[in-house]
Amino acid sequence: MTQLYSSSAKLFSLLYSSNKSGRHQQQQQHQQHNSSISPNTTHIAVITQKDGTVVTRCLNRRPLTSPTDSSISNNTLQSSKKQRCFAFLKFSGLRNRSSPLAAGPSSPLPSCDILQRLPPEVIQLMLVYLDCASIATLSRTNRHMHAVCSDDGLWRTLLTRHFGARIKRPILPASDYYRHHALLEKRWQRGQAQARYMVGHTDSVYCIMRYDERYLVSGSRDHSIRIWDLATYTCVASRTHHDGSVLCLKIQRDSGHHWMVSGSSDGTCVIWHSLPALVPVHRLRGHTNGVLDVCIVNEWIVSASRDGTVRVWDQLTAKEIRRLDGHGGPVNALQQIRGTPHVVSASGDGTLKVWNVDTGECLRTLVGHLRGLACAKYDPMAGRIFSGGQDALLKIWNANTGDCKATLVGHDQLIRTVDCYGDRVITGSYDRTLKVWDANTGQCLLNFQNAHDSWIFNALISSTQIISAGQDKRILVLDFGHGLHLGESS
Repeated sequence: MTQLYSSSAKLFSLLYSSNKSGRHQQQQQHQQHNSSISPNTTHIAVITQKDGTVVTRCLNRRPLTSPTDSSISNNTLQSSKKQRCFAFLKFSGLRNRSSPLAAGPSSPLPSCDILQRLPPEVIQLMLVYLDCASIATLSRTNRHMHAVCSDDGLWRTLLTRHFGARIKRPILPASDYYRHHALLEKRWQRGQAQARYMVGHTDSVYCIMRYDERYLVSGSRDHSIRIWDLATYTCVASRTHHDGSVLCLKIQRDSGHHWMVSGSSDGTCVIWHSLPALVPVHRLRGHTNGVLDVCIVNEWIVSASRDGTVRVWDQLTAKEIRRLDGHGGPVNALQQIRGTPHVVSASGDGTLKVWNVDTGECLRTLVGHLRGLACAKYDPMAGRIFSGGQDALLKIWNANTGDCKATLVGHDQLIRTVDCYGDRVITGSYDRTLKVWDANTGQCLLNFQNAHDSWIFNALISSTQIISAGQDKRILVLDFGHGLHLGESS
C-alpha cells in the first residue's frame, strides 16, 4: 500500500510539473506579445456570391492550439502532451509492451498495472491533466482504463475545466458535448462561421441587442425598431414610434418579463413593455439633442446625449431625477458597472468618466485617448473597461483604479463599437472590418474584412455568434455554432 501511494504521488508530481512547465512558457509568450495585428491573425473575407448567398473565406490560417493551452506554441504543446502521457504509460506498466497502442478494451489487464489498484476517482483526478488525444490513447490500453476514460463524470469535469460549461439537462453523453465544444473552439480559431445577412430596414442600422438568445432587436435611421428571429433570420415585428433615428436600445428582464428603453435623435427615450409585442408606455423628455446611449441601473434609466449631459430618470414615473454635467462634448456611450450604482460614460471630449447615479458624483476621469471616444464596454468578469474612438485605438482600463492596462492597435479608422464575451473582444470600425481580440494577450485573433459595404455601427459577440450592423442597412450574423449540440449551460 505504501508503494501504491508513493507511486501515485510521484505520478501526480510528474503530471503537475509538465503542466506547470507548459504554463510557464505560455506566460512568457504572453509577456513578449505585441498588442497589435500579428502574423498569427486569421484574416477572413465575407463574400456575397452571385446567387445572394454569403460565405466566409479564410485568406490565411494560423496554427491550431488545444483548448487547454490556447496560447502555447505547437512544439511546447506537443512536448507537454508527450510528457504527461508518458507519465501515465510509465506507471501503468506499458513500457514493457511491444505495441501498447494495439491493445483494445478486450486486452487482458497487465499484472503490474499500478493504476488498476487505484480507485477510479483517483485516476480521474490525474486524467484531468491530460489532453483528449492522451486520454484516447490510455482508453485503448486495457479494460480498466477504457472504463475509467469513458466515464461520464470525467468528461463533465473536462467540459467545465476546459470550456467552463455545465450542462443543465443533458440528453447526450458528456463526451459528445465535449466534442462539440472542442469543434466550436476550433471554428473560432479558424474563423469558420456560417454567414447570413438579415435585410428589412430601409436605412442605416445603428443599434442591435439580443434577448432570450433567439431574438434580436434593431434600431434604424428609418425610425423603426424591428425584432428578428435568429433561428429563421426573419423579421417578426416592427414598430415606429420615434420621430427620428433610433440610436440606442437597452433591454431588461424583470420577473420573467422583458422591457426595453430606446433613445432617438429626436431627443427622447421611449419605454417599451411586452416584448416582442413592443407596447410603448412612457416617453422621457428633457434632452436638448439626440439621445446617443441608454442603460438601466436598478430603478433608474440613465441616458447620454449629444447635448453633453447624462440624465437619470425614474423608470416608473418617467420623471427626470438628476442631471450629470462634466463632459466637454457629446456623450456617446454608457455602461453600467454591474452590481453598483456606477456608470461609465465615454465622450467626444476624449475622456471616460465614472459616475455614481444615486448621488450624481463623478468618481474618476480616465484620460489617455488622443481624440474623441465613440464606444465603451464594461467586462464584469474581469473588472475592466474597453474603449475606442477616433484615434482608432482600443484601450483596456482597470475599472477600479482607472489605470490603462493596454492599448491595442489594428484598426485604420474610428472604432465605433466594442463588445466582449469571456476573453474575446469584438470591435467594429469605419474601416469596414470586424476584429476579434484576446483581451489577456492583446493579440488580434480574427479579422473579418468587408463584413459590411460601409461603416460598422454596432457589433455583439456571444459564445457562438458575432452579429453586426451598419450603414449598409443590413445585419450580419456570423454563426460559429451551427449544427452543434452544445447543451444549455447552467
